[in-house]
Amino acid sequence: MKAAEEQDEAAGGRERRRKKFGKKRYATASIELKRPHDGRAVWAYLRWFEDGKTQNQYVGRDFGKNRKTLLAEGWNLAREKKLV
Repeated sequence: MKAAEEQDEAAGGRERRRKKFGKKRYATASIELKRPHDGRAVWAYLRWFEDGKTQNQYVGRDFGKNRKTLLAEGWNLAREKKLV
C-alpha cells in the first residue's frame, strides 16, 4: 500500500486529512509515528507542508499495537483536538 493510501484509509478519507492554515489555505496532513529510544510508547505527530517548510504538531502517545491502529488513533486524536 502506498503511504498516501495508508494515511487516507487511517483518516477515513483524503478529505479528512485537510489542515487549514490561513483564511483559504489548506494542506494535506499526515500522521508521523515516532518511537523514542526507550521503545515503550509511540508518539504521533501531525505533519504538513506550509510556506515552504514542513510543520509538525504533537498529537499524543501510546495508542495501539500495530501501525494501522496507531495511525487511525492518531487521526482520531487530531480531530478531537481540532487540529484538522
